[in-house]
Amino acid sequence: MGQGEAWIFLEGQWIRNPEQDYQFLVRQNRFKDFWESLKVQNRNNPKYNGIAGAADQQHFFRILYEKDTDDDRLKVLLSSTYGNGTGWSTSDFTTTVLEFLAQGVSEFAPYNTFRITQNYDYTKGKLTETVELFKKNSNGIEDPYAKIEERARIFRPQ
Repeated sequence: MGQGEAWIFLEGQWIRNPEQDYQFLVRQNRFKDFWESLKVQNRNNPKYNGIAGAADQQHFFRILYEKDTDDDRLKVLLSSTYGNGTGWSTSDFTTTVLEFLAQGVSEFAPYNTFRITQNYDYTKGKLTETVELFKKNSNGIEDPYAKIEERARIFRPQ
């Protein structure tokens, strides 16, 4: 169970955007070479304007792991309801970075790419995650649009 705190990038600085905050719950099934996650998120702020879709949403993520050339890294292939992409994870699964094109977003939208950076602290039962939305041009230059800072507790079955 967790909380997402939203920010928007305006005039060169990050501004809090509490109307976009959400609570979420993730069910994650881990297998030898892949993980599957179902995320349920709910925006409860009465000022939420619908810009990110319905206030209540569900998203699916499937992450395939492959051995990378670096001994401590695994290559990641991602498919999700947001879009598909790639990334990497440490072999102990404490740090993961995923980047993917935003599926179904207009070319006029202020973003076209997502980057998710996850840090798992298994001993404390905590997950911190940053979700970045940005416009990436053909030269690789990134223009930030929004970010969500997520904090969650990790529950594991005994």
